[in-house]
Amino acid sequence: MIKFLLISLEQALMYLPAIAGGYLAISLMMVPDLSLESAFTCGAVVGYTMLALCTELPFIITLFLVLISSIVGGMIVGYCSSSLTQYMKIPHLLSSIITIGLFHGIIQLVLGTSNASFHKFGNPLTSQLVGSAHPELFAFGMIGLVIAVLLFFILKTEIGYCFAIYGRNKLFFAHHRICESYLFISGIVMSNGLAGLSGYLCAQSNGFVDISMGFGVTLFIITALILGKTITQRSSVSLLIPLVGVISYFMLQQALLK
Repeated sequence: MIKFLLISLEQALMYLPAIAGGYLAISLMMVPDLSLESAFTCGAVVGYTMLALCTELPFIITLFLVLISSIVGGMIVGYCSSSLTQYMKIPHLLSSIITIGLFHGIIQLVLGTSNASFHKFGNPLTSQLVGSAHPELFAFGMIGLVIAVLLFFILKTEIGYCFAIYGRNKLFFAHHRICESYLFISGIVMSNGLAGLSGYLCAQSNGFVDISMGFGVTLFIITALILGKTITQRSSVSLLIPLVGVISYFMLQQALLK
């Protein structure tokens, strides 16, 4: 039973940033953002590339640079898809599909192959400086805690409320002569950045990065969000939706496998 819970919790925390990003884009802003799949893979590839360049640096610096670079990798994808939507007036569903095709080629060009192994660079998440008996679980938990705290404070600010308003009534911004481009791009960039972080954590845990690892991520995010909304429909704490959703998803998955 303990092993069952540990496996479910570790997988849930590994994907929690992607679910949080999906919650921001799909649930709050109500944007059909398929580019989360490319952001997931791009974050893993950029994190892998940074790890290869930082093998001689101290552990803490390496870990910090790799995590930040994976977030930036996802944000680049988000900026590309949201810019196509805002500046070229392409529906976001179409612009995210274009972004997926574009970055699939770019990622393969950067990686040089269809997959690559992390084993020759080691795993900064499993260093003895990070955890104890379950170092990856500890690292994922700390990262998830930081993400949850940051999102909690962001969603309590004016821009956080604007994300929710955008999803319910887009005409509000035009009526009050407020530029919605900045808000839209900020939300999509933020959500894709979180998906990129989750992509690196997943790739590092599996020991390899693959150009097709992002396929199906958006469907998984939607499923977890539906589970979270169903279970927490009476709760007033919105951040419980991605957290409860992803934990419930993997507990159900492990139970079915059992």
